[in-house]
Amino acid sequence: MFSVKELVEIAVNVEGSGEKFHRKLSEEVGNDEQKKLSEYLADQEIEHARVFRKPGYVEGKVFPSFDTLVWESERNVSWGFTIFFVL
Repeated sequence: MFSVKELVEIAVNVEGSGEKFHRKLSEEVGNDEQKKLSEYLADQEIEHARVFRKPGYVEGKVFPSFDTLVWESERNVSWGFTIFFVL
């Protein structure tokens, strides 16, 4: 079992790895649009890590309840399927 602090550290490390991946990818693609997208995604990874480092995450004060997470997940999945099948 992980503590909230450990989970936040793992999340920050995952975001850091994603940022490095997207930066490296942006250096290797030949297309300007792909480069811009990769740089944008790298910037997003930095922002995600910054959010995880905000006060409250490590203390476990900003996480919703499990029931809320499940409801949100189900709602988003069904909404996504609706959009996919309508389009």
